[in-house]
Formats: sequence, C-alpha cells, structure tokens
Amino acid sequence: MYELNKRYYAFINGTHLDFEVSRAKVSSRSRAHVFQVDVALRGVSGPVHGSDLRVNLLDATFTPLNKLTHNLDFVNLPSFTWHGSTSIFKSEQFGEARVPPAYLSLQLFGHREIFALTLKTEEKVPGTTPDTPPPVEPPRPPPRPQPSGKKCCPDTFITPTGALPTLVRKVPNTVAVMIICKPWVIEATFNDAPPPCICNCCEYRQFVKGTMTVTAPGGTPTFDISPITDYKEPDKLPGQPPPKPIPVKGLNPETFVEDTIGDPARPGNPFKFGYRNDLEIRPGRKLDVVQDYPTPCSYWALDTPGGEKRAGGTYNIDVTFKGQIVDICNNEAIVAGPNIWTWTFKGIA
Repeated sequence: MYELNKRYYAFINGTHLDFEVSRAKVSSRSRAHVFQVDVALRGVSGPVHGSDLRVNLLDATFTPLNKLTHNLDFVNLPSFTWHGSTSIFKSEQFGEARVPPAYLSLQLFGHREIFALTLKTEEKVPGTTPDTPPPVEPPRPPPRPQPSGKKCCPDTFITPTGALPTLVRKVPNTVAVMIICKPWVIEATFNDAPPPCICNCCEYRQFVKGTMTVTAPGGTPTFDISPITDYKEPDKLPGQPPPKPIPVKGLNPETFVEDTIGDPARPGNPFKFGYRNDLEIRPGRKLDVVQDYPTPCSYWALDTPGGEKRAGGTYNIDVTFKGQIVDICNNEAIVAGPNIWTWTFKGIA
C-alpha cells in the first residue's frame, strides 16, 4: 500500500519515475477533498507529450475522481536537466471525493499500472470524529506478473521516419479517387544469445493517433473517414435474424491507441500488429496489412493506409504512427523505439 504525502519509485514501460499523492486543500464550500499527484520521469531521452502520461485517481470501486486540471494534457511536459540527465514533470489535481482515493492509475506510452493507496496509520481523515470508523481498506489489485528470467534482446529495428508522401489518383469512369499513403515495411531482428536472451520474448506493437475527415463540396457536412478499428455485437431481438456486427471507429485525435483493423467475423477481436499468435490471413479481409515472423528471431510487416474515397471533397488527414519492440516476457517493457512517423494530406481530391 502506498501512503499519501510520501514519494515512491516505479518502473513503467521501460522508464524510471517517482510519484507522490498528497492532499492539496479542502473546499470551503463543499468541504470535498482535493488531492494532488506529482510525477517525475527520470532519464527520458526526448520530449514527452501530456497525453503520453495519463494520471488518474480512482475510488474503491475503480471510478475516476473528477480531474480539476487539464492544461498539461495537450502540450509537451516541462523538463529539467541536471548532470546530463533529463527529468520530465507532470502535476494533476482531483476533487469531488469525500474519502481519500483508493488507487492511483499511471499510464505511460499506453502501458498502465495501478497502485493501491492508503493514509498513514496515525493520520486522521478530515471531517471525521473520534467515533467515526476509519474507511475500509479497499481490495488490493491482483499482483503484477513477475519477470520470467528471460528477456527480449533486439538487434535491428527499421521503421519509416518523418512525413510520408501521399498518392492521389482519379479512378477512371467512376466518381472515386484513390488517396493512399506511401506503403511502408517494418523490419526487426532479435538475438537468441547470450542467455537470458530469447527471441520469442520479442514482439512488435504499432499505435496511432490523429484525425481523418472529408468535407462535402460547399463546406458541409464533414464526415469521419477513419478506418474501422473493431466491431461490436449488437443487441439480438427475439424472433429476428441475427443482426450484423456494428463497426467501431477508434482513432483518437490526442491519445495513441493500438493500431487495429476490425474483423466483422470476430467482434472484439480485431487484427493487430506483431502478435505471434495472430498471423493468419483472416477470410474476407483485404490484404492491406501483411506480416510474418519468418523465423523466431525476425519480423516484417507491410502496411498500406488509405484507399478509395469519393471525389470532390476536401480531405483533412493528419495521422501519427508509433512503432516499438516490446518484451512480452517482462510486462511488455519497450526495448526498441518508440519510432514516430506521420501521414498528412490536406486538400480537394
């Protein structure tokens, strides 16, 4: 259990960090407690955007407390360099809770850890009386998997870099236009020696964020043309034939999400990059992405974003991709990358 007003150390997604949860103040109007979370990332090699580090306080039912500060979610976080080592900082405040929070949730580059919180044993909860029973200790979260003794040892990792060009071509005898990003190939190799290096501990992951829209001629309306990232099962009505799965578009303009391709035959189980147990070609799906581990110690993938669109609209495509190699034997710690590249296209097609 992690106490309030004390600083602790953690290791998340290959990054060292310190965190502290403290009581900031008490509102004079509602007497609702306000808590502050301070996080410092140590030895980070590059800038960190506010959306890369997500901080939340949860109550005993894992319900998030109300966040009072949002200004750091949309900018590069402040940093300080000392003796060649850079630390990056983020502070958040949370309110509208009449008991102390039960959990701290930290999400760094898409990897989430939860820490159970408690008061110091000698500390009294403000607003209680000596006859008030202390708050019930929340249930402890399940223990995190421990390191296996094996690890991923990446050798080479090749991805696109920078801004990729766009191909725009009219489709003859139709009202369609092809808008396609330059295809790319991901290549990686891994070392199977010396021990404890194991190639099967290495897998590739790809993430994406941004927007893809088209505005009809005349300025309205605007449509979301981002790809279908998954499907969900619809409600079934008695006596009716099974309805078709509902498509889901999961592209987020601010936060990296795992890059997936929805499969209507498997709602809730989309195609993903890099998973060794999901390499088959799924029936009925376009081969816009192909991938393989030709040997346990090598990986490649071909991706061709974009496709056929309706001509005459004003297109606005602004997408950022992130690729990385993770160690699945050690909580998916990042061992190569993340590498960043972008696809942008703005104009009438």
